[in-house]
Amino acid sequence: MPFNVLKSRWDDVRKRIKARWGNLISDADLEMVRGDRVALINLIVDQCNLDDRVVARELDRMVNDIGGNEGGRRTER
Repeated sequence: MPFNVLKSRWDDVRKRIKARWGNLISDADLEMVRGDRVALINLIVDQCNLDDRVVARELDRMVNDIGGNEGGRRTER
């Protein structure tokens, strides 16, 4: 995961996290972890009762998608 994307594009990442797990994770929770990958994974694992490896893969996929495409849009390759 490009860690700089997680921090620099936090608002975009946060929107995707809210879309995916928003019914279980509050805005206050996300503000507490604000771009900290390990804390974010632990938060999602705890709140959603998911395996940490599954969460890490899905989070990495989200961040890579955002980081590889300006504006978070998918581009054709």
